[in-house]
Formats: sequence, C-alpha cells, structure tokens
Amino acid sequence: MDKNFLHFTNSLGRRYCTIRYLETNQTLHLIWKGTASPESIAHVRAGVLQMLSTYPCQSILSDIQEFFHASSKVLKTLTAEDWDQKSANLGVRYIAHILKADAELPTPTAPNSLPEVKYFNHPADALEWLNAKTT
Repeated sequence: MDKNFLHFTNSLGRRYCTIRYLETNQTLHLIWKGTASPESIAHVRAGVLQMLSTYPCQSILSDIQEFFHASSKVLKTLTAEDWDQKSANLGVRYIAHILKADAELPTPTAPNSLPEVKYFNHPADALEWLNAKTT
C-alpha cells in the first residue's frame, strides 16, 4: 500500500467512509458520512484490517457523527464478530468512537481490556483521551 488513506464510495459515487493513517500518533482515523449497507461496512472492515497490517497503529478514532444510521446499530455492526479483537491482535490498544452530540453514550470497556473502547459526543474529548493514553 503506497498511500496512507482509503476512500469508500457507494453505488452513487458518494463517499461513505474515509480511513486515514496519522503517522505522528499512530492512529487510524475513520470518518463515516451518509449511509452504507452491511456489505459496504464489511468492505471498510477489510480496509481497516489491511491498514492495521501495514502501519504500526496503537489507536483508532472512529467518527460517526455524520453517519445516518442509529449510533448503537452502527457500533454493533462495526464491532460485530471479532473486529475489536483482530484490531487488538494487530497492535490497537485504544478505540474512541465519536457519536452524534445528542447520542446516549454506551458503557466503555474496562480500562484494562484490550482494546480499551470509549465513546464520546465531541471530537476534542475523544482526541484528548487518546492523546492521554498514547503519550
């Protein structure tokens, strides 16, 4: 892979997810927009695992503020099966999900679990948490 980002577009040519590797803090940043089918989300999952296999990565920042599915449904899909565990096996220690500003935040995982997963309503809070964990 010669680039540090991937874009995923739907059948209408609209981008529904961008994955970018941020080398300075070894973070994979996902930005979700619009809508995506379960099959499309599976393509993103494969892209995430591909990038985690390519780059050293200790954290994932997943921003679903502009994704039009219900937050809990999206997160359940994103972490379905063994996605979190495969990420941990590839070096990810922390995952921050940014939900819509008015979304109810699910309970975070225990601080000693791998990966440690936490939910936020504001990007700055998620970045602050990741920075505190990875510095």
